[in-house]
Amino acid sequence: MNKLNTTRTAFYLALLRNSIKHFQPSAFVIVMATGIVSIAFDLLDFTAIARPLFALNSLFYGVFCLLLATRIIFFRQDLILELRALAHSYLFLAFAAGTNTFGVQLITLAQASTLANILWHGAFLAWFVCMSYIVFNLLKASPAHAIASSTNGATLLLRACLRSSE
Repeated sequence: MNKLNTTRTAFYLALLRNSIKHFQPSAFVIVMATGIVSIAFDLLDFTAIARPLFALNSLFYGVFCLLLATRIIFFRQDLILELRALAHSYLFLAFAAGTNTFGVQLITLAQASTLANILWHGAFLAWFVCMSYIVFNLLKASPAHAIASSTNGATLLLRACLRSSE
C-alpha cells in the first residue's frame, strides 16, 4: 500500500511539474473571452449572470497567473526559448489582452480601479516585452520564413491586445 501511495504521489508531482513547464500563456484567452461576456451582461443589466462570470474569471486569472509566475521562476529557459520562436511569441500577447480585459471587469463590476491600474501597467510591460521578442524574431528571420511563420490565428492576438486597452 505504501509503495502504491509513493507511486501515485510521484505521478501527480510529475503531472504538476509538466503542467507548469508546458503552461501556455494563450490560456489567458479564456480570461479575455469570459471577461468580455461578463462585461456585456453587466452592460445589459444582467448582473445575476455577470457577477458569477466575474467570480469564475477571477479564479481563472488567479490560477493562470500563478502557473505563469511559477513557470517564469522554475522554467525560465524554456519560456525564453518559446519567446524566441516567432510562431510562439505571438501567443504570449494573450496575457496582456486577458489582463486588460480583467482590469475592465475590476472597474465595471468591483469598482477596483487601483488594482485595475496596477494590472494595466503590468499588461503594458508584458506587451512591451512580447512585442520586443516579436520584432526581434521578425528581424532575424528570412522574409519568406517571417511571413509564413507569422500568418496564423495567433497574429489576431496582436490586434486583440491593442484593442483591449481602449
